[in-house]
Amino acid sequence: MAASVAGETLRAALLRHLTETVEEAGLELPPDPQPDVVVQYFPSPASVESGLDAGYDPRQHSVALVYAVSLTGEPTVVAGGEGLEFRWWDPRELESVADLWPGTVQTVRGALRS
Repeated sequence: MAASVAGETLRAALLRHLTETVEEAGLELPPDPQPDVVVQYFPSPASVESGLDAGYDPRQHSVALVYAVSLTGEPTVVAGGEGLEFRWWDPRELESVADLWPGTVQTVRGALRS
């Protein structure tokens, strides 16, 4: 997840985050992109209200604006950047991936429902 820099638009933050994470990828965004999903992450499942579909972040309570975007090209991870690896998955296979950040499956499902 990318934090924005003071005075940076959401569009500029999304483009910056992409270039800091993957290379060889193209992305076209509208002038004012809107999130597809807003997800809350909580440090404990006990703190989640009944009926709330939320993620888990053992460090803190946080809110993520999630954008479902299409990439062009053959993306690869930027050496020394935020990402360790770039992979494509069939969304039906996500639950079987052992090394995803807690809450990722719920977040992807939410974005795909949009």
